[in-house]
Amino acid sequence: MNKQGYAIDAENAWFDVYVTLDGGSELSNTNGRFEYYSDPFINDLSPALGPMEGGTTVTVNGTGFD
Repeated sequence: MNKQGYAIDAENAWFDVYVTLDGGSELSNTNGRFEYYSDPFINDLSPALGPMEGGTTVTVNGTGFD
């Protein structure tokens, strides 16, 4: 972690967040953590079309899904 509270590893990016109600004079005693993940990449959807009624099983092919 660097001095700003960011995770240095871009694959596991997170930020420590503190809360203030008075504009920054007093910070919370504890912090919350927001984590960021890389967006998934969709290569293909199959089938491309289906009936208006729905009920079609769709296969999503790509990378980055958790």
